[in-house]
Amino acid sequence: MRNIAAVVGLAVLSISVQAQYTSAFNSNNESWRMTGLSQPFTALSGPAYPGSIYSAPFLGGIGNPPGSIGDDEAPGALYEYFLTPSAWNGNRSSLAGGTIQWDYLYTGVWDNAWGDIAIRDTLNNRWIVADVTAVSPTAGVWNTLSVNMDTSSPWRIGSMAGALATNGDIMAALTNMGGVFVRAEVRFGSETRRMDNFQWRGPVIPEAGTMASFGSFLATGLFWLRRRIKA
Repeated sequence: MRNIAAVVGLAVLSISVQAQYTSAFNSNNESWRMTGLSQPFTALSGPAYPGSIYSAPFLGGIGNPPGSIGDDEAPGALYEYFLTPSAWNGNRSSLAGGTIQWDYLYTGVWDNAWGDIAIRDTLNNRWIVADVTAVSPTAGVWNTLSVNMDTSSPWRIGSMAGALATNGDIMAALTNMGGVFVRAEVRFGSETRRMDNFQWRGPVIPEAGTMASFGSFLATGLFWLRRRIKA
């Protein structure tokens, strides 16, 4: 039975592929940016599209493990978000049904219901946004946060006061993706914020053209296994 499981496992590995974008920030900021929004995602229409975007500071000695992006902030007029590299923009529909996960560290007092992650839909000129921290993350340590790219996560249109997004709304945002905005701002006041180990993975799907060969691959393996058993 172990041999059969090994053959099947090798077959599955040979036909699976997963779209993904990841940033570990081991040696630089990997072209990530930061931006200030006019407000957090609390008003019905959401904040205005950012006008000020700048390179995310790289923190070589800080991370999980060392290497992250982030900064310290005194009170200001804008709400800061980490922003994916511009090269990631475009049609990312292959990531529908996948997951986004990231590590986050902060100091300060967490203000809930601001929206922890948002995606800009450039065609429809709107946001989809999700709040994934119903309970405040623990301050001063690395927290792992995640969200699914389907309706199993609480995506909303425009802001946390908007309607629940459908899978069609999520797909529209991914097809016309104008940036993933990850919450950096903790509160309207002094704070520290860091991000590390960003992973955006699509669902595992069969590679094109390989399903037809799956049967022959498996049959060959089982034939070889049968010969070994007889011997």
